[in-house]
Amino acid sequence: MNNIAPYTKIRQMTYDDIPLVMSIENEAFPSVWPSTELNHELQNNKLASYLVSTTENNSLITGFIGLWFLLDAAHIIMIAVKESLRRQGIGELLLIAGIELTCKHNQDLLTLECRVSNHAAINLYEKYKFKQMGVRPGYYSDNREDAYILTSEKLRSESFQKQFKQLKQNYNQRWGDYDLNV
Repeated sequence: MNNIAPYTKIRQMTYDDIPLVMSIENEAFPSVWPSTELNHELQNNKLASYLVSTTENNSLITGFIGLWFLLDAAHIIMIAVKESLRRQGIGELLLIAGIELTCKHNQDLLTLECRVSNHAAINLYEKYKFKQMGVRPGYYSDNREDAYILTSEKLRSESFQKQFKQLKQNYNQRWGDYDLNV
């Protein structure tokens, strides 16, 4: 086991988390779009769910994921990790949590947009069986970069669940135990 850091808990975001989450959002997406109205999202958007990753003792928020649960699919609206903690499995654990939560909502598909230049993220999504379904030209307002539209395989299918179980075991072997409270 190569457990570099104890970023092991995933839980629902609370109002108290908003300042730290906003800091991570601004660090990850400084000029892409206006800051998310997290107060509004948590209080008024019944389609939205936000999760945070924290250290084992809950003392530090290390990343977050936001999802919208629509009629026919769930959509990752944002996923971000504190810059100084990237490349330590946190983003992957947030994606695992997003997949788990999507299955709990009885939805089969998960979609997202990703910069065409974000090769690390694209590799992670492909590892979890997301496929490129199209391109949104000029999607990002900071530099007019295109975004890939990525869609998962059917998450509740037997074949995906078998692969997903193996991917979670591989994650656990590399990064150590984690606690998903979704």
